Amino acid sequence: MLKDENAKEDFTCTLHVKENPTQSLYEYLLKHKDKLFDCFISSDVKIHLDALFETGKIHSSTQLFFIPIRFRAKHSRDGVRIFVLR
Repeated sequence: MLKDENAKEDFTCTLHVKENPTQSLYEYLLKHKDKLFDCFISSDVKIHLDALFETGKIHSSTQLFFIPIRFRAKHSRDGVRIFVLR
């Protein structure tokens, strides 16, 4: 999560989990990171496959890259709203 006052916001999702008033927004997001991850599941991902062919042997590896996501979280009556920054 980054602070960027000039970025354009695109609504992504709402985390509908009741907040603890003594908990910071950062602690809230850490506690509910699985639900937060679901908000970004359709985001850009790159897959890279390497294959090396030698005599009688094949060596291959696959790498999965998640593109970094900048987002903003805001409190609302029904939970925490997540916006992707463009």
